[in-house]
This record gives sequence, C-alpha cells and structure tokens, in this order.
Amino acid sequence: MIQPVVLAAALVPALALPALAQEALFLPERSDVLVRDHGGMEVSIGVVGRLSAMDGELDPDVPVDYADLFGTGVGYAIEAALLFDGGYGWGVGPYLSIGSDRFEGERDTDPFGDSLDADDLYATTLLVGGKGVFPFSPHWHVEAHAALGAVHYYRTDGVLTLSGVDSEVTIFRASTTIAFDMGSRIGFRVEQFFGELGFGIRVQGAPSDGDLDFSSSGPAQIALEFSLGLRF
Repeated sequence: MIQPVVLAAALVPALALPALAQEALFLPERSDVLVRDHGGMEVSIGVVGRLSAMDGELDPDVPVDYADLFGTGVGYAIEAALLFDGGYGWGVGPYLSIGSDRFEGERDTDPFGDSLDADDLYATTLLVGGKGVFPFSPHWHVEAHAALGAVHYYRTDGVLTLSGVDSEVTIFRASTTIAFDMGSRIGFRVEQFFGELGFGIRVQGAPSDGDLDFSSSGPAQIALEFSLGLRF
C-alpha cells in the first residue's frame, strides 16, 4: 500500500507542472499581469536616441538623392504612452512622440565638376498614434508603435558651384508637412525602469524648394533606435 506521505510527494511535482510550464513559456496569463497590477493602466515615458539614414530621390532628372546631400542623422525624441490591458498579454494604448533630428550636410558633384554643398538639415516632428507592449518574460518585452503627424523642416542653405563660380543658395525653405513613423524594439525592464533597442522607419513629405527647383515626393528614413524610460 502506498503511504500517504509518498503519494503526496509524488503529486506535488505533477500539480506544479502547469505553473512551471506557464512560467517557462511565458503565456499571456503570466505576462499581462504587468498591466493588471497597476489598476489596468500603465503610464510609459521615455527618451529615445536615433541614428538615421535618409533615402529617396530628391530629383530624378538630375539625378540626385537625399543621401547625396545629407549623411547620417542624429536625433532624439520624448515619448509618452498610456497602456491598457488589451488581452492576450498585450498592453496597448495611445502614443505621443516629439523629436528633433539633424542630418549632416554633404557635397554632391556631378560628372562635369559642378557641385552643391549643403548645410546640415534640421527637422522637428510631432507624432500621435498607437503603441503595444508584450512582456514575454518577467523582464523582457517587445514593443511596436505606429504614428502619424507633422514634420517641420528648417531653412537649409548651401553653396552651388557652376563652372568654378560659387554662389550661396537656399536649398529648402522652412516648411511643415506630413510624416508617418513605425517601428519595433525589444526591451529589458527592472521594476519601473526599462531600456529598449530596435529599428524605425519614417516616411515624410518633401520640404519646400528654395532657390533650386527639385522634383521630390519626400524622403524616407531607417533608424537605429535606443530608449530609456519609466513605466508606472
């Protein structure tokens, strides 16, 4: 006859298997507790650093691309989001981003020796959209966001050289147009603090032409993004 103590000892691991499996697989019932523990809502605030590359045709007839005149972009953004329990482990909610980027000016020279030497390009963005966070373990999570808004380009000047003669020109006038941004990051969280690393893609309307007549539908950017912030 099996002794009660031996039977109990054999049953304990069996009873614990579902909990252990859930912890090992990080099922939604485990991960969404991060939102539920805060009354069904979390506030997320973070500072994002960005290293961007600009792409797209500035004028297909010349031809010249944005990347010919503007190099690596360095920027930052302040992000905020309200996260609610969206089910299946996700925290979802509205998202706001305010940021600024600077793209280093470059010189582009054509086969005839004529060139355009651009100053740095500065842009400020205001974006509103949605954000989702899925914590797939007690400390690790994946984040995704998409937002629509506006980008403001500041006046950008340069030096145009034609047949060896230099002249100062305005490449872009100050202007505001539409912008769309989306991206995803993987993050690590300890208590209220988190850090994230990922990529973003941004599509913007074209800045207004200055002294030069370009034909562009606007630039696109791909960015390496890293953020630090708080969720409470």
